[in-house]
Amino acid sequence: MNGTPGHLVRACEASLGRLGVEAIDLYQLHKPDPEVPWADSVGALRTLLDQGKIRMAGISNVTAEQILTAREILGEGLVSVQNRFSPAVRDSEPELRLCADLGLAFYP
Repeated sequence: MNGTPGHLVRACEASLGRLGVEAIDLYQLHKPDPEVPWADSVGALRTLLDQGKIRMAGISNVTAEQILTAREILGEGLVSVQNRFSPAVRDSEPELRLCADLGLAFYP
C-alpha cells in the first residue's frame, strides 16, 4: 500500500501504458494509506482528473468523513465508493447512506 501522490500518479501512468489508452474511465483508490494524509492521496486523483488521465475517480475502504473530504477535493469527479458490506457485515451502513445522499455509486 502506497498512497503517496507521486506513487499514485506513476501507477496511473503505468496503467495507461499497459492498457494503451489515453485515459482510464474509472480509477479506484483501493485503500487509504495510514502513513499519508488522506487529502494528499485524493489530491493526486484530482491532479489525474485535471490532466485528463482519468475520467472519474472512486475510493474504497473509507469512512464517511473520508468520503466527504474526497467529495470536497474531487467534486463531481468522485463517482463511487467501494466498502465491505453484506447481510453479515453491515458496518458500512453510514457510508452507504451517505453515498445515496450524495448520488455516488456504492459497491459492496
